[in-house]
Amino acid sequence: MVQVSYGQSGAGRIWRRFRNHKLAVMGLAVIIMLVFCALFAPFIAPHEPTKIGKEFESPPSGQYLLGTDQVGRDVLSRLIFAARISLSVGIGATAIATLWGILLGLEAGYFGGITDMFIMRIADVFMSFPMLILIMVVSSIVGSGLSRIIFIMGVLGWPQVARLVRGNVLSIKEMDYTKSAVTLGFTTQRILFLHILPNTISPILVQATFGVARAIIMESALSFLGLGVNPPAASWGNMLTDAQSLTTLTERPWLWLPPGIMILLSVLAFNFVGDGLRDALDPKSIE
Repeated sequence: MVQVSYGQSGAGRIWRRFRNHKLAVMGLAVIIMLVFCALFAPFIAPHEPTKIGKEFESPPSGQYLLGTDQVGRDVLSRLIFAARISLSVGIGATAIATLWGILLGLEAGYFGGITDMFIMRIADVFMSFPMLILIMVVSSIVGSGLSRIIFIMGVLGWPQVARLVRGNVLSIKEMDYTKSAVTLGFTTQRILFLHILPNTISPILVQATFGVARAIIMESALSFLGLGVNPPAASWGNMLTDAQSLTTLTERPWLWLPPGIMILLSVLAFNFVGDGLRDALDPKSIE
């Protein structure tokens, strides 16, 4: 039986291909920086993110490098702590969606028939609604909050992964090594998780990186609309909520530019890494 194997030499080839994608390397550096800020936020942030000061809407200065918001909180400190929220939502929601998508996609593609039709019709129903609108409706019913947002986005985000996995399983199960495994009497679980899943993991990884970027955008949109992370917790989205007035947009750019730039950088970083992984994991790519 032939299986995809990423040994030491295979990993080296993948890294060389990925390294040739300059934007992907830059995106990976940005992601590492964000993870570092999220993990060590209490040690990096110059002030408490929820501490109310005496200087309201103060411009950037030596004491407050990115200024203060409407109630005197340090913008830089809130920006650093907000990285925890965005990465938690992005990675957590994507992990849940990917897990559900893998399980349902494997079942739909391998068993086919009524199982395939049932799972895919449910996926079609989910995908027929705009994702953001659907998340907003569910959030307004069950309530907002970090853990609820992660769970809702994860549960509603599985159809894309499931369809991707199903498509790969439909072709892989017709391969000789899969048919040989069936002939040898291997259990269904062993065939699915030891012979089929490893050979479809590459597109799943690429899909997951794009999924993190989408989750960060959706969390920011929900928080901006007041359906995401509840104040006083810092989120890039709810930091933008207070910058909706024309006066703030024109006269106090330190209130909306930093969170806007962080959303842009994080989304671009994950998208670039996804592009790099797609090229690096493509067996047809030429070094």
